[in-house]
Amino acid sequence: MLYHRHRYTTPGYAQTTGYANAFGNFATGSATTIVTPPQTNTFYKPGVQLAVRMSNNEKQLEGIGIIVNGQRARPKDAAFLSQSLRVHLRTRETL
Repeated sequence: MLYHRHRYTTPGYAQTTGYANAFGNFATGSATTIVTPPQTNTFYKPGVQLAVRMSNNEKQLEGIGIIVNGQRARPKDAAFLSQSLRVHLRTRETL
């Protein structure tokens, strides 16, 4: 999966404002209520993280590599990296 989807929902609420006037035994007034329903928000976090180190000197990259089945794999060239990422990310090369 290329991402992790997270959702959260804000609580709904209502806010009422109003006034009242009284004159002896007579009263008048008004009120307004604004209702905000719950809202669900979705956001995505990357599921793949990658760091690439490049050099024109393969000797400088000897200490770097990945562990595959308990064996250290040597660094590969840019074409190999590009192809591997395309397979993993299921993308095609664009011209």
